[in-house]
Amino acid sequence: MANYPLDTEVHQQLVQLLEQGHNCALVTILRASGSVPRQAGTKAIVSEDGSLWGTIGGGLLEAKAQQVAMECLQSKQIAVFDFSFSGASAQNNEPICGGNLRVFVDPNVKQNFVIYEQVARSLKEHQRGTLLTTLQKSTSQVNVTWLLDATEEINNFPFDESVKQALNKALDSSSPIYFVTSDGQSEGLAEPLQPTPLLLIAGGGHVGQALSWQARLVGFRIAVYDDRPEFCQPSLYPPGTLLRSNDVRDFFDEFPRTPDTYIALVGRNHQVDMRALKLCLHSSAAYIGVMGSQRKIALMRREFKDYKEQLDRLYAPIGLDIKAQTVPEIAASIVGQLIAVRRGAKISS
Repeated sequence: MANYPLDTEVHQQLVQLLEQGHNCALVTILRASGSVPRQAGTKAIVSEDGSLWGTIGGGLLEAKAQQVAMECLQSKQIAVFDFSFSGASAQNNEPICGGNLRVFVDPNVKQNFVIYEQVARSLKEHQRGTLLTTLQKSTSQVNVTWLLDATEEINNFPFDESVKQALNKALDSSSPIYFVTSDGQSEGLAEPLQPTPLLLIAGGGHVGQALSWQARLVGFRIAVYDDRPEFCQPSLYPPGTLLRSNDVRDFFDEFPRTPDTYIALVGRNHQVDMRALKLCLHSSAAYIGVMGSQRKIALMRREFKDYKEQLDRLYAPIGLDIKAQTVPEIAASIVGQLIAVRRGAKISS
């Protein structure tokens, strides 16, 4: 058995493994309550030898999920199990966090390969959608539906009223919602899914390089611009980083500036950052951060005084205030801020 990180979005990884001929089960947390390591919607992939891609929380939970998944792959039957973290003593190797999880294991993902392929393709093309997974208890049948325009499709599909409520609540909260149908015969999960976030880094100096490595570790795709070719060498960045050194306008025109885009302006001087800021200030990017001293930021705000509403959404100076001094610490403060924005934590801009 081996454990592998998820280098791509989980559905894309699942499609790749199935295309390569692997026999896989998809493990999904359906419901989470109390203090637990991961939340509803968290997924991992288990092969018949127990190899694992991703994680649903580690420890005894993950060991049980792997064992159940291998059994399911042998029997071809789905499984749903509850896991409690309410053990009495950590000394007895019992999980004592206090929460509970409901976990679903599907060993027949090949039956829904076309749907998972649609999910992976949509997310790769920066399209958001809602994945509806329904388990019928009497037949152990799994129905998977991918809704791109969920609001319209909710009204068009003959969904059970409890399913419609879950879908609408998931859309409103942008969070996975567990449901049980009105007749009690089915349960499932409504999951709003977003594309892998894209981080555009304008500035390939020491901070930009450190930021690229740390942001990649937490799941961002990376594109870097610097007008100095020597700072656009692939060896300086994580594998797969997109590097550009032509013109900053071309850089921002090439990549989407959508609610799934994050922008870090960490150029070598004020003029470079200001030019880049002008190009992205009016975008719908989820995050725009500008590196610099308090004096530099004050000058920038005076220079853009006619754009107060846009400036109010900037994170400047960039990064969380953790008294960072070294380059890795500065990069860590920025990544912490990126995570906070992505996960909806309340922080000051």
